[in-house]
Amino acid sequence: MPVSPDHGATVAVQGGLRPFREALRQAGFRVLEWEGPDNPPPAPAQVLVTSGLDENLLGVAGVRQAMPVVDADGRTPAEVVEAVRATLARRGPAD
Repeated sequence: MPVSPDHGATVAVQGGLRPFREALRQAGFRVLEWEGPDNPPPAPAQVLVTSGLDENLLGVAGVRQAMPVVDADGRTPAEVVEAVRATLARRGPAD
């Protein structure tokens, strides 16, 4: 199987977003589950995918400073994969 250009990038996905986790895995991302606003996102994650709830209610407004947040609300899994790719491309190589 060819290695995806996304191989190695790590994405944290909020619990309950199974189709998005599966699509990101199939695209070659390493996917970690994020338990939600009462828990910090997993440290190695480069992008956080949320369920589309208000970011202030989720408590991820402050997380945005540490990592980009992709809102899955109203998007297909394929659209979220593309949004994550675009976010990573804008951000550049991991620190």
